[in-house]
Amino acid sequence: MDKESDQPLKIIILGAGKGGTALIDLLARERDCVEVVGVADTNPRAPGLCLARKLNIPTASSAAELIGKPGVRALPLPRPPNETSSSAACHALA
Repeated sequence: MDKESDQPLKIIILGAGKGGTALIDLLARERDCVEVVGVADTNPRAPGLCLARKLNIPTASSAAELIGKPGVRALPLPRPPNETSSSAACHALA
C-alpha cells in the first residue's frame, strides 16, 4: 500500500522475460497492495508482455512510453539493469 493513501502502490515492470513474467504473475495476485500499471520490453514476443496483455495491463516497447504515468511510485527491474533502464529508473523515482 502507498503510505500516503489507501491505494495500491502503482508500479511499472521493465523486462518481460522469465523474471518479469514471474513478477507479473506474483503481483497480479496482490492487487490489494500493488497494481502493475505497465510492462515494457524491447522484444514484442516476450512472455511477460503476452501475460500482461491477457491481464489487461498496458504494454510498451520502451520504458519511456510508460514513465510519467500518473501515480507511479516504483519501478522494479527484474533483470540486471543496463544503462538505459538505470537512467529510466532514476528518472521515474526522482
